[in-house]
Amino acid sequence: MECDQYAEERRTNLFYPFASQSEWELANWLSSGALSQKEIDQFLHLQRTRDYPVSFNTAKDLRARIEGLPEVPKWRYQEIKVGSYKTKSPIMLYWRDGLEVIEHLFCNPVFAQCIDLTPYREYERTPRGNERVYGEFMSADHAWNIQSGLPNGHSFLGVIGASDKTPLTIGTGNKEMHPLLLSIANIHAGVRMKATSHAYALAAYLPIPKFLNVSQPVQAVLSARVYHFAISIVMKNLKENRNGKAMSDPMGDLRIIHTPLVAWIADYPEQLLIAGASARGSPISTAMVANFGDSTPHPPRTALYTLQLINEACSACDPCDITAFHKLCLQKGLNGVVEPFWADWETACPSRFLTPDALHQWHKFYFDHCVRWVINIITGRELDKRLSDGNIVISKN
Repeated sequence: MECDQYAEERRTNLFYPFASQSEWELANWLSSGALSQKEIDQFLHLQRTRDYPVSFNTAKDLRARIEGLPEVPKWRYQEIKVGSYKTKSPIMLYWRDGLEVIEHLFCNPVFAQCIDLTPYREYERTPRGNERVYGEFMSADHAWNIQSGLPNGHSFLGVIGASDKTPLTIGTGNKEMHPLLLSIANIHAGVRMKATSHAYALAAYLPIPKFLNVSQPVQAVLSARVYHFAISIVMKNLKENRNGKAMSDPMGDLRIIHTPLVAWIADYPEQLLIAGASARGSPISTAMVANFGDSTPHPPRTALYTLQLINEACSACDPCDITAFHKLCLQKGLNGVVEPFWADWETACPSRFLTPDALHQWHKFYFDHCVRWVINIITGRELDKRLSDGNIVISKN
């Protein structure tokens, strides 16, 4: 922000190129509302508005002032083509460069007092002595391990990805969208999770391709490959930032920053898609559906493990023969993706960066299974009575 050509003016007026905070609020309302350029001109020429004059007189002048504000990451678009396969409409990816998005979030002065750039350990005094406690991301061992692998004087920003396919209309075209958001794990969780903090930035609208004249398995494999290819485009510069890049922190100081992937928020089906696992497997372990009730944990589904399985499948069958390749992948617990977006991202491992799906794995599990079991045992009427009375008795038998 200090490099902006109007930085000097903002030393005395934080709301430059507007005269005051109230004028900025008016400009923000006019530009983000549904008024046309003509209607904005009419509003600015009302006698009531002239009685309380502002420094811009036309919609064109307002637009020029907005364009003079510090730039934000620019939107791009790109058409993705998949061999000779035809789609119902062109596969379009609308995206912003992931590294530019992270850099823009990092320099936001709003986060100056709520961001950690150095790993630390916290301890709590107990009757048994000092015990280590974990809170923010930078207090965890994973942050220490990442920092220990960097050159002296370098820092890192833990990249958080979040994606979820969302229906827009039902019964009137069945329109869907697939937004991809990015955030920084170094920002304190309490601040990051507040919507008003704007700590998550929209980085892309991922395409949702509809291929013509293909079977359902082929549609699934091609869609999965498009998904990973699209994310690779968005994350290209984040992945290639192996030597670090000079970025301005929220206080205006320059730091050499690395950008490892540390978390990805997604529901269970999308976690399988990201990990490259089949629908009957686990995204973070080598267990399959038949093993989910085992008393002993299975080994983690590491990046190396998945990539070895993919190489074995590619050696045994041509990945371009989708039908045969998909059958072979199912036997190996794969979903048919050949080049996962995280494959060339240093230290990125799905078994570590995939977070628990709280909605489906905790809340829906509780209401769809645990509560239903209780209702079958004591009936819903009895459960309601005990909950309303606040007298929940657990039988020792």
